[in-house]
Amino acid sequence: DGFLPKRLTRIHAQFGTPTLALLLGSITYSLLALFDFTQLLIIYSWFQMSSNILLYANVWAMRRTHADLPRPFKIPFGKPGMFLAMIPTCLIALVAMGSTLWQEGEFDPTQVVIAALALVSGPVVYFGVKVLKRLASKDPI
Repeated sequence: DGFLPKRLTRIHAQFGTPTLALLLGSITYSLLALFDFTQLLIIYSWFQMSSNILLYANVWAMRRTHADLPRPFKIPFGKPGMFLAMIPTCLIALVAMGSTLWQEGEFDPTQVVIAALALVSGPVVYFGVKVLKRLASKDPI
């Protein structure tokens, strides 16, 4: 898709594999292996639920910024209908995310830190990739 820096998409001449991408992926998976299964589920649920909420925020924003685009289907009742359609998913997401913060009936601040770091990692990686792309475009190699 052209999102990643060119260095990550370079193919090894002999093996035909994206060597650097595989190396960075293996480092990432190795770091994830340090977490126990419950913590991995928490990270996954926070990513999944926050992506659902961000998807709805995007739909809301696009309704405002691209109101005249043709759509294959339309949620009835305008903005109130769209708001009502979003409520169940957002409530489930908030309950699911909130429930991960409790361990054996007690609030666990460690889970908050893990979840917060997982969420913050998205923007950090996004802007990091933008910087890498900018640097790569200046690179004569």
